Amino acid sequence: MKILAIRIKNLASLEGTTEINFTAEPLCSAGIFAITGATGAGKSTILDALCLALYSKTPRYLQAKETGIEILDVQGFKLNQSDVRGILRDGTADGFAEVDFRGIDGQHYRANWSVRRARNRADGSMQSDSVILQNITSHVAIPGKKAETLKEIERLVGLNFEQFTRSVLLAQGDFTAFMKASKDEKSSLLEKLTGTHIYSEISRKIFENYKFEEQQLRELNLRKEGIATLNEDELKTLLEEQGILATEIIILDKEIENLTLEIGWHEQLAKLQANHIDANTTLQQANEHKVNAFPRRKKLVVTEQVQQTRSWVDAQKHAQHQYGEKTIALNTLKESIVSLQEQREKLEVQLLASGNELTAKNKALNDALPLLEQAKKFDTLIAEKKETLEKTKKETDSASETNSQQQKILADKQVAFTALSAQINTITNWKTENKDRSPIAENKNIILSKLQDAKKLLETVQSSTTELDGLAAKIHNSEIEKITIEASLGKQNEEWERLKKTYDERLKELLLIPIETLNLDKEGTDRAVEKTIQAQAHWQLLDSALTELQTLSQKQLTDQADYQTKEQNLAELSRKLVVESAQKETTAQLLQQSRLASAENVETLRATLIDEEPCPVCGSTSHPYAMHHPGLQNVLAKLEESYAEMERVYLATYRQNNALEQAFQTLAQTIQSQSEAIDAKQAAVKNKKQIWEQFDISQESQAISDVKKADWIAEKLQSLKTKQAGLLVQIQAYSGQKQQLEADKNKIDLLKESIDSLTNQLKDVKAAISLYLEKQSGKVKELQKATLDLNEVEKILSPYFTTSEWMKNWKADPIIFVGRIETFAKTWNENSEKLAQYILQEGALAATLKELENQVKNLSAELTKKTDAYTIQHQNYQDLKQQRLTIFDGKPATDIENQLKQAITEAQIHVDQLKVMQQELNINSTKANTQKEELLATLNALETEATKASQKTEAWLSDYNQKNNATLSITELHQLLTLNNDWMDAERMALQTIDDEVTKATSILAERKQLLDAHQQKNLSERPLDELSELFRVAKSDVELQKHKRSEIGFQLQQDEANKNKIGDLLKSIDTQASITENWSKLNEIIGSADGKKFRQIAQEYTLDVLLGYANIHLHSLTSRYKIERIPATLGLQVVDQDMGNEVRTVYSLSGGESFLVSLALALGLASLSSSRMQVESLFIDEGFGSLDPTTLNIAMDALERLHNQGRKVGVISHVQEMTERIPVQIKVSKQQSGKSKVEIENIF
Repeated sequence: MKILAIRIKNLASLEGTTEINFTAEPLCSAGIFAITGATGAGKSTILDALCLALYSKTPRYLQAKETGIEILDVQGFKLNQSDVRGILRDGTADGFAEVDFRGIDGQHYRANWSVRRARNRADGSMQSDSVILQNITSHVAIPGKKAETLKEIERLVGLNFEQFTRSVLLAQGDFTAFMKASKDEKSSLLEKLTGTHIYSEISRKIFENYKFEEQQLRELNLRKEGIATLNEDELKTLLEEQGILATEIIILDKEIENLTLEIGWHEQLAKLQANHIDANTTLQQANEHKVNAFPRRKKLVVTEQVQQTRSWVDAQKHAQHQYGEKTIALNTLKESIVSLQEQREKLEVQLLASGNELTAKNKALNDALPLLEQAKKFDTLIAEKKETLEKTKKETDSASETNSQQQKILADKQVAFTALSAQINTITNWKTENKDRSPIAENKNIILSKLQDAKKLLETVQSSTTELDGLAAKIHNSEIEKITIEASLGKQNEEWERLKKTYDERLKELLLIPIETLNLDKEGTDRAVEKTIQAQAHWQLLDSALTELQTLSQKQLTDQADYQTKEQNLAELSRKLVVESAQKETTAQLLQQSRLASAENVETLRATLIDEEPCPVCGSTSHPYAMHHPGLQNVLAKLEESYAEMERVYLATYRQNNALEQAFQTLAQTIQSQSEAIDAKQAAVKNKKQIWEQFDISQESQAISDVKKADWIAEKLQSLKTKQAGLLVQIQAYSGQKQQLEADKNKIDLLKESIDSLTNQLKDVKAAISLYLEKQSGKVKELQKATLDLNEVEKILSPYFTTSEWMKNWKADPIIFVGRIETFAKTWNENSEKLAQYILQEGALAATLKELENQVKNLSAELTKKTDAYTIQHQNYQDLKQQRLTIFDGKPATDIENQLKQAITEAQIHVDQLKVMQQELNINSTKANTQKEELLATLNALETEATKASQKTEAWLSDYNQKNNATLSITELHQLLTLNNDWMDAERMALQTIDDEVTKATSILAERKQLLDAHQQKNLSERPLDELSELFRVAKSDVELQKHKRSEIGFQLQQDEANKNKIGDLLKSIDTQASITENWSKLNEIIGSADGKKFRQIAQEYTLDVLLGYANIHLHSLTSRYKIERIPATLGLQVVDQDMGNEVRTVYSLSGGESFLVSLALALGLASLSSSRMQVESLFIDEGFGSLDPTTLNIAMDALERLHNQGRKVGVISHVQEMTERIPVQIKVSKQQSGKSKVEIENIF
């Protein structure tokens, strides 16, 4: 697409008709031109007209798209602020914008947008705008409404409005639009620019094909759902057999469930018996612990009695401990008093020496005062002289440095003047030598533009020649391919006819086999086999039930005899237990009375007892223990031993009785359960016998004994299975022949598909040959036209060159030839500019040299004067310093005075410190003597306290041993007192816990005995666990066998259904269609979509990568700091800041100038990326250069000139003077009176 001309009438400031023809000179030859003018002159109106003619809208008016805001028009009419008709100039009745352009089909078109007022009057109301399109190549007007015409213009341009403003017209404020566009906008624009519409079409086609194939599969499945798989009789027969098996399986499952319950009862019985034994063992252990705890009870009683001595023993220990501590403290205090006395004597000596030293220091300070005053005066004079001397030194050094710098500047200017004169002579000589080649430099732009056009024509000639050779080869290869396909097609037709004939013959043979009769015989045999298997299983169940009944009856007789024996043993043991229980209770009562008599809390009660009066505790009038009895403790110990022995014997008998009673009750329950089980077994045998008699085989086997009946049934079953296998072999042979026939049919179908494919290939080859011939004709015409145009270029450019061989040299290597022209033109222009600059610089340098010579002379005289003054001041300063050295060796007077005063201060401080220490020692001595007297009094009191406590303890111990006939020593007493209240509480709790454990074990034993008795009463049968386990195994095996038979019937149903499905080709068609649909589904999931965006997004990511490759080349020439990258898996952009350690930045973080450079690089990249389908040959840039510094601006201009060399025409709207001065061809828009502007096209060079 290329803009050829723009015409404007009465739009904005451009009154009247204005035409800009890019096909006429100087614009025709100019690759880059500038649109210049003052602000508001109407430069951007030219671009508005371009957009109006092509799209009926402009970027500037789109920015005012906010609704509800209107502006006044003539006679009170109003227009929306975004209405493009408002561009019509006030005071005019009509206007238009017209653009001539070359479309993507290579033909020339003229698009016209026009607007007018009512009645063609300037004060008329605004009418609707209109758009017309004309093919100016064929002079044919293209009809259609406005929307249709705009759509056709968009198609011919190859870009919609948004894409046009981002690749051709870069409007004000929208230069970075492409860089910040959305992913859909980027992908759409890249698709247009690169001619890769095929990816969107592929995506849409894949989506459509997937939907079509999915619908086909859905229709086939609907057809399949209406097909019957079994006839009514076959289905009824098989379902009846399944029902019989299901009933038998339910019966067997019920029997398994009952057996499971009985086995569970036995398992629970074993657990309960084990728990009962554990509880009995626990009770025995608890009673043993109680007997073993007697010594602990005795120790606890003694410990409680000795607690009344605790206060005396604790007081004695405390006093003894305090006495030891106070004795140690007294010894330490005596040592401290002696040490304090020695320190006082030493301190008095030190205090006398310090006083003498302080007096000597004061005398030294008074002697030095006159010399200190004299030294201070000299120090003041020396400081003043030094300051004056340093100031003079700085002035002298500054004058010397200034003089040296000025002389250096003078020398440098003299060297520069000499070098400049030499350069002027060199450039003048070079221009004289190359004067005859100056026309090439002066007309460089025209020559390069034409050579660029010639290069394209030369490439067209070369490519057309190559393509013609390729087309000839393709036509030849296609002819050979056509002959090969025709031969292969003939052979496959003959093979298809032969296979079809063989298939028909085999099909007739297969139809003669009586497959229906074989299937009926097979079904009858299968039913007979199943019924025989069922009868065999029921006979096994009946035989097993009879055996179990006999076994259970025999076991019941054995248990009844054992029951009578256990009943006699239990009665004898119960009598023995009553006697032992009475003996144990008597012993317990005696022991309890003895304990009461010996308890400490009864001693007081005994003292109040009176003869012949009842005891308040036991009620007796006899009081044998009213007085203290020494042998009581021995009697009490013997009674406790007797009680423990009686309790052990009783517990052993009790456990034996419980065990026998439990066994007796268990046996009685077992006998009862056996009776119930025998009744249940008899009923089950009767039921199984009735089921067995329902089978036909029971009538056949009546003459056979029960022992041989199982073998007879097995032989009959084997005979039926042999017959079943023979029929199965015949049916499988039929199926094999049928499958082979189906395989032959598939082979015939595949061959037919191959024939159809070859037929289609033959049609494609013939079509390709026709297409190649058509392309060959078009390329011949293109080659002839390019050759004529190339000769015309040679004719135009020959006057600029001095040799007639220039065209031959250019064709040999166009790039080097153009490079030489650019190099020479650049050198010529640079030397011309340098010569003018050097001449001006030479005059300026001559004047500067004269002025510098006068300045150097004046500076030298001033330096000499300041050097003499510095020498005199320095001598005076040295004399003063020598006189000062005679006093204190030159040391500062302040330092000497401070040292003397510091010595006096330190001596005074030392004296004061010694006095403070002397006072502290006196105080400490007085305090130590007082503490000594207090400690001696305390020691006497503690000794008296310990003696009293010891006497009380010994008196209590003697009384205790006498009353209790004990031998408790003072050491044992102290050991018992180490046991505190916590120990006694813990011991009481432990003994109580032992008693609680006995109670708890007794309760648990009773509870578990109750659970065991209850469980034994719930016995379901008298069958032992081993017998039940065997019956469970047999029943489980039988039910698995029946389920296996039921599965075989289900398999037969499925197999029959599959065989009948194979009769037709529907399932094959469904499988084939499902495979096709799955393939299209996977492809659609990856790249398919209704709008084509999915694959376009993927493809344009790669296109954008290519674009960024071109853009980064241009960006490197603009600035080496940034590199553009695509954000992975998106069409978003980011930049890599190479000056910041390759930091990745978003494009939104760039400054205005940086955004312009990056956007310009993208625009130049788009130019390089444009495909042959749509050549974008025009670029208009409206502003954007004002944000660039001079260096970057030069770089941008070089890039735009390179874009021109690539065949693009570039128009630039800018106010930057340095930029417009470098562009020779300009469209100047100048302001006139009354707000009008005038457009002129000039070549300023």
